[in-house]
Amino acid sequence: MLIVFQRFSHNLYRKAMSEVENFGTLNPTEYGLFRLNRTFNYNDAYEGKYTAVDGLANLLETIKSVKNQMIYPNATAYGCGMTVFQKENNECEMYVVCIFDKSAPENYTMHGDPCKEDKDCPQGSTPAKCIVPLCHSQE
Repeated sequence: MLIVFQRFSHNLYRKAMSEVENFGTLNPTEYGLFRLNRTFNYNDAYEGKYTAVDGLANLLETIKSVKNQMIYPNATAYGCGMTVFQKENNECEMYVVCIFDKSAPENYTMHGDPCKEDKDCPQGSTPAKCIVPLCHSQE
């Protein structure tokens, strides 16, 4: 079982927020970096039908480079910043930037089996849930 742990970094969070506010301020070769734009219905988000974890799971399934960056074992810290813009017809656009301390090589692939269910993840003091293919724990 492949298990990758990364810690939240306030410094990388500040850099991500700076990138959200001033697009293009970061050198993408210096950090692992991904940007995400999503439009969603405000009522769905308010009623809990759409969550950040849902968005992340969708992102992992659809964009290989994002998944590879998130599972890259040499990356030990991350920070994400975001902003939300209100649009028409109860729609919002969310812009997210996540930065990792180490960039995954373009040809990086996962070794080991991804989790398929919660029991595949560590179940310590804070049980982790499997959000295929990663174990997610809120600490």
